[in-house]
Amino acid sequence: MLLTIGMIVKNEEKYLRQCLEALQPILKSISSELIIVDTGSTDRTVEIAKEFTDKVYFFEWINDFAAARNFGLEKAQGEWFMAVDGDEIFVSCDDIIHFFKSGEYKQYNSACFLVRSFINADRTGRYVDGYVPRLTKILPETRYIGAVHEKINTFGDPIILLKDIADHYGYIKTINKDKAKRNAEILVKRLETEESNPTLYRELFEAFIVEKETEEQAYEYLNKGIDLCNKIGSDYLLSLYHCHMALCVSRFNYEDALRIYDDYFSIDSSIKSGIRNTDLDIVAFAAHSLYKLGRYSEAYDMINKYFDLYDLIERKNINTRDSLYSYRYLSDKNAYREMHIYYVDCCISENKIKSAEDSIRQYPASAYTSDRNRYLDRIRQIKILAEKYDADTLAEKLVKSDAKLQSELFRAFRSIVFDMAEDDRRKVIEKLEKANLKSAAQRKLVAIYKKHFLGNGAGDALLMEYSEKFGMDYPDLFIIIDKECMNAISYLSGCEDIELFIEEGFCSVKKFPETMVAINYKNVARGDIFNSVKACLCTITNFLSYGYSAAFLYSAAGNLGIRYLEAFGESNIPPEVMAAVTMAEINLLRNSRNFKGCLDALRRLIKLDKKYAPIVMEYQNLIKSDMANLK
Repeated sequence: MLLTIGMIVKNEEKYLRQCLEALQPILKSISSELIIVDTGSTDRTVEIAKEFTDKVYFFEWINDFAAARNFGLEKAQGEWFMAVDGDEIFVSCDDIIHFFKSGEYKQYNSACFLVRSFINADRTGRYVDGYVPRLTKILPETRYIGAVHEKINTFGDPIILLKDIADHYGYIKTINKDKAKRNAEILVKRLETEESNPTLYRELFEAFIVEKETEEQAYEYLNKGIDLCNKIGSDYLLSLYHCHMALCVSRFNYEDALRIYDDYFSIDSSIKSGIRNTDLDIVAFAAHSLYKLGRYSEAYDMINKYFDLYDLIERKNINTRDSLYSYRYLSDKNAYREMHIYYVDCCISENKIKSAEDSIRQYPASAYTSDRNRYLDRIRQIKILAEKYDADTLAEKLVKSDAKLQSELFRAFRSIVFDMAEDDRRKVIEKLEKANLKSAAQRKLVAIYKKHFLGNGAGDALLMEYSEKFGMDYPDLFIIIDKECMNAISYLSGCEDIELFIEEGFCSVKKFPETMVAINYKNVARGDIFNSVKACLCTITNFLSYGYSAAFLYSAAGNLGIRYLEAFGESNIPPEVMAAVTMAEINLLRNSRNFKGCLDALRRLIKLDKKYAPIVMEYQNLIKSDMANLK
């Protein structure tokens, strides 16, 4: 048998089925077996495991991960052993299959695959990449060592880095302090026999840094590890600096992070020579720190250094040994793309317009649509950039730029045209009209703007038609609806995803609910008014989710609920409308200083749906303030 896949599990039912299903291509393609060792599950873990293998064993937990791993390793029949965790799901395992089927494995003793650790269960937002030592040839002496952060004792050169990625969900929950304390106790015992092991000092640092009262000890271990690496000439020193700098950035200690940057690039050449993969994260941390400190000129230079280094490592396919020691926080394509957001801000601050344009060409707003915050950041940047041009320059850019930049500037133009001085607006629209633009959508938009702005507002309906036909961005739609006081009910009634509409554009919609309240509902359908109530509530919850007060919208929400009741009575009231009506009641009770009644109404609001909890909390704070003002 060629390969044994070994796992130790405990209460892994959440991801185990997906994990085992993702391993099936390996198990079916090469001579292999699956061994699962359970250490005391109380959920459906064992039941799920037995669906995939008859080699399910039980091991009494003794606070020793290596012992549990070795229990399974002793039963292995394969020439190679691969460890997988129950919350790791392979996105692809083609490289692993090729490694064994092609016979390439005969040239190596060990192999790594990439583990991608996500912070969010829906696989959005930032993640951390790290090559993990999981595959090794089984020798007579092969064993796991280390009660915590266990490692294979025979893992070593020659090593190959395989391209397959396993998504890891083990870091989604916050750090468990009890687990950290348990790990710390086990790791301290290891010091008795492993005081010359640089890896152990990093593990001690990470275990002790969790608690405020043990931070001093954590830094003592880190410094001992640094001293040891310098003494024995170990390049594990790079990992210790990287670990420390990552912590400083995560805790907003940017000045300390920059001092570590200087120390890192002062490491003696006998330990660190040439370009290392860890260099990229260190430079990225420094760029992030400078940006957050508002040192935009220095950040601009550091980000350019990051771009150059990233391109060099990618182009030359540089893979140095330190890749095995450190997680990759800002070294992937997603981080590279996000760094362009910081970069354009620096360019705008330093008036480096051409550099900003080049970045926007490379990563237009559409590149960020999967990340709402970054998308809105890019929209904001494009708008600021367009506002830096005078009317003549903007018209020239809109006409003569290459297709990528022209498309982005039109995105901004749709927003800023409402704020332009009348003469400038007229000048730009007339120049664009004469230019005979290549894009049919842009020609259509210019014709609409001419009719709307230069024809006494006759193009209102055409603007809405354009938005539906050519997919205008949500923020732009809100600007049009808000600034032009249009009747958005007709648009909302045909909108497929009102929540998304509100979510993407709420920053521009402060007057939106009031505008809707002013509409004559006499001949409006029930569904249309319901949509307006829902839109208002979505706006409120989004304001609160971003940490903004939404109190200025509460009156509007209440008025919309009352309008619904006036139009259609009190039968079959949707829960959203009931929530809005309850808010109207709370507003009246507050005005009459009936605070006990307010609290009763708030209880009813939270019972309708727990998603209204942020509204209840803000109301509670408002009521406390009201009561304090009466004293």
